[in-house]
Amino acid sequence: MRVLGLLRRDNALCVSADERIAAVGARLAVDGVRLACVCTVERQLLGVVTAGDIKRAALSGRIEYGEWPVQSVMTADVVTCAPEDDLDRVLDLMQQHEMHTLPVVTGGRVVGCVSLAEALAQSREETRRHVDYLTAFVFGAAA
Repeated sequence: MRVLGLLRRDNALCVSADERIAAVGARLAVDGVRLACVCTVERQLLGVVTAGDIKRAALSGRIEYGEWPVQSVMTADVVTCAPEDDLDRVLDLMQQHEMHTLPVVTGGRVVGCVSLAEALAQSREETRRHVDYLTAFVFGAAA
């Protein structure tokens, strides 16, 4: 399966680079997501910020951290995938980079995000279909 098959809607939380850390943290909590894509108005990806990035800023001991622009804590070197990438590649990237959410980008523009939970659920479903097919092939349709 391709990533495009997992994207049922645009589920990416996109924020501007000058949005304040406190506001982004609140949006992450309300939306129940782990990652926000920092984008231009045209949704060109500039970086990502996670709940962990915001927690680390809070632990800096500086009271005014919530007023910092989100670009001050974002990761600019972002690992992404494309809609045409297959599920195995996505899972490999997530494992290699220890990520729970991966932005889906085409032409530098964010079109959604894929989560580890979604990718694993789809992989499990694909494996189940393969096992069922092979069982029927080897043992006959009555198995």
